[in-house]
Amino acid sequence: MAVIAGLALVADQIVKWSVRATIPRGDDWLSVWQLALGHNQNDGIAFGLFAGAGRAVGVVTALVLPLVVLALGLFARARLLAAVSAGLLLGGGASNLSDRVLRGEVTDYIEVGLWPSFNLADVAIVCGACLLLWIIGQDEDERTAPR
Repeated sequence: MAVIAGLALVADQIVKWSVRATIPRGDDWLSVWQLALGHNQNDGIAFGLFAGAGRAVGVVTALVLPLVVLALGLFARARLLAAVSAGLLLGGGASNLSDRVLRGEVTDYIEVGLWPSFNLADVAIVCGACLLLWIIGQDEDERTAPR
């Protein structure tokens, strides 16, 4: 879990640093069909929701994250896929939280069509959540299967 979380956090932070260092804010560097790599800032939550609430989101995240770490750590102890899911959720959350704490906003750089811009941390969070839901669904199927 810790390795996946660390990889997600470091990968996202490296890309964010590179984007901030090379692409002027509001500009796109690469645009192919409906996909672009650009430099945007988001002070809300994932996908531009709750814009303007960056500090409040950071405080809530900082308060909730330790509880999430504990719960996911207990859930993931005996399951590899659960550990991967937890690592993705924690790494993505920690990366965006570090942006909020250090900059007051999150750097987003992936743009797809009309969808709000997002970053690798958001991808990790969404993939981790989907994997967690799939695992929970599999567990439920096992519990309700006739024996």
